[in-house]
Amino acid sequence: MIRPTSRLRHKNLRKLLTLCQEKEAQGWECIRPIRRTDSYFKHFSLDKDRRYEYQDTDTSSFYEAIYRKVN
Repeated sequence: MIRPTSRLRHKNLRKLLTLCQEKEAQGWECIRPIRRTDSYFKHFSLDKDRRYEYQDTDTSSFYEAIYRKVN
């Protein structure tokens, strides 16, 4: 049987800590401890000759922890 997993994410570390404490109080165990994660996404658009042209890059950073339900 597959145990449910929960991925907690938040931009603020203190708020993520309170979310993690609530999860642990509900009977979840930590699989991967809190770490900072950065994600990048590049935006492109088609020009008049149907070629892709680079527009800009979005960056987002957040803290993440993964929990698994204890039986």
